[in-house]
Amino acid sequence: MESARGNVLTTREFLNGVGELARMQLPLELRDCRVVGPLSALIKIHYGNPSIHYEVWVRRKIHIVEVGLHFEGLPEMNRRYLDELLQNNSKAIASLRPKVKGEHWGRAWTRIHSEFSLGPLDEDAVMEISANLAQMMRILEPLIRGISKSLSRVQS
Repeated sequence: MESARGNVLTTREFLNGVGELARMQLPLELRDCRVVGPLSALIKIHYGNPSIHYEVWVRRKIHIVEVGLHFEGLPEMNRRYLDELLQNNSKAIASLRPKVKGEHWGRAWTRIHSEFSLGPLDEDAVMEISANLAQMMRILEPLIRGISKSLSRVQS
């Protein structure tokens, strides 16, 4: 991952690197994800439902990089996914490092995320953020798939 500017990567180079490296760290059964972006200062990664996606967001104004699982569909479904994760999967959530926070975000969305101080966007940062993203995806995606099946049975 060589940058035209030396060791410091552009936001686009950083996000491309994070998406590629995170996918390589996933087990085979989770590598079929779709990476959308970079879009401005973020990438979204989903498994067929773009309203449920993992996100890496470089937030320069507040000097952080956010890594999270976002629910951006219908408000009631967003709440149900978050509640199910937090109430019935607390051990899995607690195993994520660094510690994650689950919250209602904005009027209708919910998310589980962690924040990292924004330092230089270099290869070390790509490795750190991609490892965190891959860990989150390995732990949370099987849970999300189970919740999706459960919720689809309830709606039927």
